[in-house]
Amino acid sequence: MQDITPLKRNFINCSLLGTHEGGGAVILLFHYLSLLNIFDAFITYFGLENSFIQEMNPLMSRIYGTDPLLFIFTKLAFSLCIYLFIVFKKVPTSSLIRGLTVFATSFYTIVFFLHCYWLIVLI
Repeated sequence: MQDITPLKRNFINCSLLGTHEGGGAVILLFHYLSLLNIFDAFITYFGLENSFIQEMNPLMSRIYGTDPLLFIFTKLAFSLCIYLFIVFKKVPTSSLIRGLTVFATSFYTIVFFLHCYWLIVLI
């Protein structure tokens, strides 16, 4: 079996993830955050529409209060913006962005599963 040199491995990783060395993890987190946001949009919408949950984010609560479809549109637009960074290969890879992205995905994962748990318990 042929051994893959570090240079070839880095090229393969760049080709698959569309980034330079070190940015792959951030891109994966961007994908995850965007998809999580899309799923959360519909789960939250369902919970809000059926008065199972309340939106605790004041900005999103106000948007939902204005128009529930605007709420969905806003969440989808946020996911699209994240994906545009990926598509145009402009995902920032600084340690600050990595840290913020890890924090955001961790926090958002907890919120998402909390919403899911509440809906399961209440339904």
